[in-house]
Parts: sequence; C-alpha cells; structure tokens
Amino acid sequence: MQLGRVRIAVTARINRCLNIHVNPDTGEKDIALLSLLNKYFHHTRTDILAKIMISGTVAVGDRLS
Repeated sequence: MQLGRVRIAVTARINRCLNIHVNPDTGEKDIALLSLLNKYFHHTRTDILAKIMISGTVAVGDRLS
C-alpha cells in the first residue's frame, strides 16, 4: 500500500490479545470485545506487521491507497 510517498508492505496480520477485555480503571474483565469483533466483523485481527519498502514523506491529508 502507499501513504504519501511511502510504500508499505504488510508482512503479517496479528490477532488481538485478551488485554482488550480489561477495564484499565478497575483491572476487571468487563467486556468480551473479541467476541464482539468476531460477531460484527467476522474476525479478531486488529493489528498488522508492516515493512517500509520505500521511505518518503507523509503529510496531513495524504490518502492510503
């Protein structure tokens, strides 16, 4: 993909860890967010690993393509 003049290659998709179930204020598990992601988006992958293939400048307003 490209953002501004930067060319980026996605090298891996990553599943989320269970920490997103924990309320940061109370430390309690209070939401089953991975289940909600799976229910509404049919996956639990929310992160990627990427490699910069061509470095360059990214500016406010540049579109990801």
